[in-house]
Amino acid sequence: MVARLYALGGQKSSLISPDDSLCWGMSLSVRLSSSQHKPPNRLSLPLRTFVLHRHLSANRNPMPKASQPAHYPFTFPAPRDVLHAERIAGAVRLTDVKPTNIRWLWPGRIPLGRVTLLVSDPGIGKSLLTLDIAARVSRGAAWPDQEGESGRWGEGENPSPLASRISPSPPLPVSPSSVLLLTAEDDLADTIRPRLEALGADCSRILAISNVPGENAKDVPRAFALNRDLARLSNLLNAIPDCRLLIIDPISAYLGNTNEHSNADIQSLLAALATLAREREIAVILVSHLRKKEGAAIYRTMGSLAFVAASRAAWLLCKDPADANKRFLLPIKNNLAPDITGLAYTIELSANHRVPVIRWSPDAVHTTAEALVGCARLNGRPDDERQHAIAWLQERLANGPRATRDLKQEADANAISTRTLYRAFRELGGTAVRQGPFPFGQWMWKLPGVDCQNPGGEFWQSTDLADQFADLFKPWMPKPTSASNSP
Repeated sequence: MVARLYALGGQKSSLISPDDSLCWGMSLSVRLSSSQHKPPNRLSLPLRTFVLHRHLSANRNPMPKASQPAHYPFTFPAPRDVLHAERIAGAVRLTDVKPTNIRWLWPGRIPLGRVTLLVSDPGIGKSLLTLDIAARVSRGAAWPDQEGESGRWGEGENPSPLASRISPSPPLPVSPSSVLLLTAEDDLADTIRPRLEALGADCSRILAISNVPGENAKDVPRAFALNRDLARLSNLLNAIPDCRLLIIDPISAYLGNTNEHSNADIQSLLAALATLAREREIAVILVSHLRKKEGAAIYRTMGSLAFVAASRAAWLLCKDPADANKRFLLPIKNNLAPDITGLAYTIELSANHRVPVIRWSPDAVHTTAEALVGCARLNGRPDDERQHAIAWLQERLANGPRATRDLKQEADANAISTRTLYRAFRELGGTAVRQGPFPFGQWMWKLPGVDCQNPGGEFWQSTDLADQFADLFKPWMPKPTSASNSP
């Protein structure tokens, strides 16, 4: 009996009726006091607590007999360690957080400890722009929109008024810092280093990761993947304490097996990358491409929308419609700074005419990313292909309707895709007609103004499903009787 009571008292829960709690506790205390085999003293406090708690709760919150369960488990009140619970949950009281100002690598444009996104169409010059930024960081040069571009602000020169509007604290002095490159599209020997040298970079401060060596000597080197090599990246940044910039060009080449179209996967990956950037106080620039589908500039980034959502700043690089050699750097979003204008630059050849370099324009750009993306959609990258398809289709349909199946086969033989063929047909304002009854006819294409027989003749222009099924069941429909045969 004593062992059973010890088990009931020592355990955290037992089944007991609320009506019998007080009587059971009094009887239990009497039996324990009269027993020669008394349990240890540490049982007395839990037992008394249990009896008192059951008695008070039954008197404080009386319930009707019908609503009270016959038996229900009861748990001893455990002490609540709030600090331990906060530590387990990872919660932080905001009173323990020390307010700080935002630190900038490029004031108003590229923040430190955050992720910045740079997007454009292929062939515009994203990689060259990131190398220009890396060259400025490596030698501690001023930024294009700051006073005294040829020197270093922070060493006797004043920063631009924009920096004082962004943060009340003075900006960091620009000192030469290290840069880490992850580039998958350009070769280090014939492209990356010649361009950096032409841009005046200190190549001794720039490191590049091409491949990850295997675990064993016989393993083939593999591509760097953020989802599995983030610890390697963290260890490398620990070994480079003066690193202030990480460039990943393009981000799609370093996702590993992460699905770039999954918001959850991309958010998780970029959250870990942002944590690493915040702890090391480095700026991270992700390079990506624009997708072909039309839409607003903020939705044009290839892959998941999480790329734009997780980035604190996003920039669009595009051509000037009036000058093929001029580029515009325009803001798509900027969560950490007030709205600022874009910048312009031209791509020129270096002094030895070997590699391209960037020449920044001192004039501010007041156009928007939406305006230029819309202009690009109007001009259209596949304009030449579409115009060729329009001329080809117009020639084929000039003499009258043609079978759609034959047109598709001829277009494929002339290197015109089906998608382009349909777009050309829509732009010409063509009409799809059907020859013969519904189950056995074939579809034909015709152009406006080209004669076609009326619906009662060989060609039937209606595409209504009701009309098609009416034709299908017409042979079995009862024929109306003539007026002469009617009684």
